[in-house]
Amino acid sequence: MKKEFNFPESWSTEKLSVLCDKPTYGYTASASKNGNVKLLRITDIEAHKVDWDSVPLCDIDASKFDQFRLHENDIVFARIGATTGKSYIIKNPPPNAIYASYLIRSETKQSELHPDFLLLFFLTHHIIGSKLMRRKEII
Repeated sequence: MKKEFNFPESWSTEKLSVLCDKPTYGYTASASKNGNVKLLRITDIEAHKVDWDSVPLCDIDASKFDQFRLHENDIVFARIGATTGKSYIIKNPPPNAIYASYLIRSETKQSELHPDFLLLFFLTHHIIGSKLMRRKEII
């Protein structure tokens, strides 16, 4: 792998695809006051927190639930809009929570990479990129 940063020689670098499962898009459904699961949306993530009591519901067929179910230490990212790149690590999710289609989920292979470290990496690069974009230094 090409090294793009000047890390100490004792550090190793690896492609994200080796350290994480393939990222997946969330479930497409309309949020509602009724349903059988909580539907986490970009707008439900505020100041690196989620108020699970206020997350709306939706219906999902039982056969699809496991595909979109949120687990402890999943990392979700906004994939579109003004908050593209906004990321959050899932902590203590309700057992019936899934993620919406404007989010992407990444699951780390925890034996290879600690999810908290990966989140900090993504947050750092999102902040730097956002500041540069606002200053029009990169396009």
